[in-house]
Amino acid sequence: MKMTNQNQLQRLAQVLKVCNDSSIDPLKIVSNNLDTSILDELGVTYENQAEGVSINFYNQTFKIYKNKQDAITYFDYSSNIAVIIEDELVYIENILLPTFFENLIFSQKIQNLMIEKEVISYHDSGSKKYIFLSEYIGKVEVGYKNKLLEFFNFEYRLSNLYEDLITKFNEEEYLSFFRDNFIKIAKDIDNIDDRFYKTLIKIQNIIDNSNREFELYKNKFSFEQFHSDLKKEKEKYIKNIQENLSEFLSKVNALPVQFGVYILLVFRFQHEIIPLIATVILIISWSAFSFFSLGTMRKTIDFLDRKFNIVFDKILKESGIDKKEIADDKEEVSNKISDIKNMISWYKSIVVIFSLIFIVFSGSNIYQELTKPQKKEDIKKTDITKQDANNIKLGSSIMENNQTVVLKKSNK
Repeated sequence: MKMTNQNQLQRLAQVLKVCNDSSIDPLKIVSNNLDTSILDELGVTYENQAEGVSINFYNQTFKIYKNKQDAITYFDYSSNIAVIIEDELVYIENILLPTFFENLIFSQKIQNLMIEKEVISYHDSGSKKYIFLSEYIGKVEVGYKNKLLEFFNFEYRLSNLYEDLITKFNEEEYLSFFRDNFIKIAKDIDNIDDRFYKTLIKIQNIIDNSNREFELYKNKFSFEQFHSDLKKEKEKYIKNIQENLSEFLSKVNALPVQFGVYILLVFRFQHEIIPLIATVILIISWSAFSFFSLGTMRKTIDFLDRKFNIVFDKILKESGIDKKEIADDKEEVSNKISDIKNMISWYKSIVVIFSLIFIVFSGSNIYQELTKPQKKEDIKKTDITKQDANNIKLGSSIMENNQTVVLKKSNK
């Protein structure tokens, strides 16, 4: 093969991309408008036929593919140079390694490594399936028939991960952790033929989890003891939440009695100003006390919530356990805390609404009593009182006059 460089290979891709290819064979081009100069430069073999220039990709010293899907299907892993026409993508071993080719080459290397180290228990090449056998999970079939384009287009840096796995796979105990983490993800994928590559998308997470669990294993970490301690810690918080919930429910149960008393007082004294004023004061005082006690309870719940999150984060940090391991326990406690917070908010809203209704109703009655006109009997009593007062004044005047006349006669 003649010496090639990246620019020449990209120019080849550009020339082949614009030619009018009449072949339906994915590994062949037939074109009647193809400039063959670049073919000669690179030593690409071709034939001049009646239909035009014919290039058979099988017969070349480096690999040529029409598009990425063809490259995935027909890729020759022994080749050290490859060109994808549609994307003008070039691979040159040890010089140029685009993400697509890195994933294509190193995904196969990872598969071979897993077979070699017996992470994969059995390879059914006929149906393109790997059989994984796990002590804890059991048998899982993982197909690799469907090579997903989405996998090969994403940047994983599989070359680095592959080198890391070569080192890790030298430790026998590590293999079981990697196997279990791999098939935990694979078994939840419905289509068996998609499982291998869809699982490989999460290879970084699989390696991280396996590394963490292997380190715990080497440090003689007891998962049984961890879950036992975690259960005790969770139950302690749930007990505190239940106590606060019981206190809250006692307040809720007392609410109908309080409102019943309000109704009785408001309607019993609806025409009496002073008792109505006392009722309004009672409603305001009780509402303020309720808000204070609910606020105190909410602060306690918020404190439990913060402490709970701090403690669980500390457990994760000190144990090295993946947070997914305790996700269900944490969610259980968090949901209970969230529920009681919502109930307190609803309770406060109910207290505000009903208290305002009773206060407005009582205020309206007080206003009506202060502004309503006097009854006829009260007016008559007032008139009689005024008349009596006038008679008393008149009598007093007559008595004064009589006294004056008597005094005058006496002086004479």
